[in-house]
Amino acid sequence: MYMTITGKSGSGKSKIGKYLEENYLNFLYLDIDQIGHLVLEEKKVKEEVSRTSYNQSYRNY
Repeated sequence: MYMTITGKSGSGKSKIGKYLEENYLNFLYLDIDQIGHLVLEEKKVKEEVSRTSYNQSYRNY
């Protein structure tokens, strides 16, 4: 079974995810925000995001 916890920034998504992981067997909490930040540290990803963001902002100008 998969569960997705959604909500606005500061609404407690991480808190409830960590609570469920600590209190229920076989519950794995994945912090996608943290994973996203790690991915963005990769040089190739940074370059592509910068290139894509620049091209999009230039086209919208």
